[in-house]
Amino acid sequence: MTVDVLALGAWCDLVPAQEYSASPVGVSFTVHEFAELDDGRRVTLHSERGFTSWLRSTSDPQPADQWAHLTPEGLESDVRTVVLPDDDNGEDHPWQWLAGLLRRHGVDASIERLSAVPYRVEFSERLTQKLSARSP
Repeated sequence: MTVDVLALGAWCDLVPAQEYSASPVGVSFTVHEFAELDDGRRVTLHSERGFTSWLRSTSDPQPADQWAHLTPEGLESDVRTVVLPDDDNGEDHPWQWLAGLLRRHGVDASIERLSAVPYRVEFSERLTQKLSARSP
């Protein structure tokens, strides 16, 4: 039975402050890239990415609501930046690398197929709640 890729995406979650040693003016995020398959599986392709948003200057004496400036749109842009190649070869995603990661899960997908499926960014429930509760 051949398994087809229905979608690719990146899942982003907030890293709890106790799990990283960043400054209190930053918020860290972890990013996992995944594939949804037509057999109902959702497989994680890799999970080593992440980023930190520095939300105010360390010299600012006034504590600020770190979440006041974060928006879902801005975070989505940051997530996409994290999963895109660092070089400027014009490729919007490392399709060949993703195809290789899928082969490890027993899925043979062409670069043409991968570049044609929808790509979406999703936030964890914890991150979605934090964004919803932020100050306007």
